[in-house]
Order: sequence, then structure tokens, then C-alpha cells
Amino acid sequence: MQIPQVDPRNFPLTLYRVTHSEASTTYSPRRGFHAANKRRPETLGEFCTTVEKHLRWRCKDASPFISTFKDRTHAYNWARRWSRNHNRNPCYVVEIEVMPGDDVTVYRVTELVEELEVDPGPLQPEQYASEYLFLHHIPPEAIIGEPEEVRYEGYPMPRNTRYTIRYLDF
Repeated sequence: MQIPQVDPRNFPLTLYRVTHSEASTTYSPRRGFHAANKRRPETLGEFCTTVEKHLRWRCKDASPFISTFKDRTHAYNWARRWSRNHNRNPCYVVEIEVMPGDDVTVYRVTELVEELEVDPGPLQPEQYASEYLFLHHIPPEAIIGEPEEVRYEGYPMPRNTRYTIRYLDF
């Protein structure tokens, strides 16, 4: 069985990367984004297991994947949520445009779940519907502009179908 990659004929493709101080993926304007794990899964089973671990945010195994979102609103909501849960520390959203000829391998999570039966764990389909995974790196030429700082400012987050935030009284 083939692992379904995003067809380069679907490029240009605009995506958004959320990054923060605790991200295992490294970033520099000259080198772009690089995943913590440079190893390529060798079998279909290993590939599926690696994706499943990546989708479980609390898994501490270094991942060869870099998450991005096609939905800009989803990316900004995710960044504000991360900031809120981490003492209002800043998060950054980076716009990425993948062009034909870019040396990248990109997967759409929805296709991996549907075609390879990857288990998304506790994630609901609307939580990964706009998620794309890059294998190992995002080149600097794909990065548009400067990272934009996003910080939770204490206002209620917009309600949408992507996140349901429970406010707990302690």
C-alpha cells in the first residue's frame, strides 16, 4: 500500500505553523523548520505508529513530522490556547507557502486516517481536518514574512467547532 502524499500538482499550498518555546521542532530564518527526529519510518506499520504518536501531543518521543494547518483561524486559536495553558507565554504563527518544485514531503492527516486507518487517538475529525504533516523539514524559502506573535490576552476565545474549552471552577 502506498502512503498518500499531497500531490505537488496541488501546490501552491498555503499553510500555518504554530511554534513556541517548548516545541521540539527547531526554527531559524536561514534554515527553516527542522523536526527533532531525522529518521524516516521504514515500513508502513512503523509510519502509521509514528504518525499516531505525533498526533498524541503528550507523547514525548521525538517526531520526524512538523504539524501545520491549512485553516488560518484554527492555527491562531491553537496558538492562543497554547499561550493560555502556558502562563500566557507567547506563541508564534508562521505562514508557509509550498510551491511546485519545493523539496518537501507533505501528508494530509485526514487522508492518513481514512486511507491507512491511522488512529488519531482522542482527536475529533474537526481537530485534524486541516492538519498537514511535513516530513523532516520546511525549507526557509517556503516561509512567508516574519513569525507573528500570538498571546492569550484573557478575553474569551471564539467558540467554534474546532475547540470546546471547559472553564473549571477551583
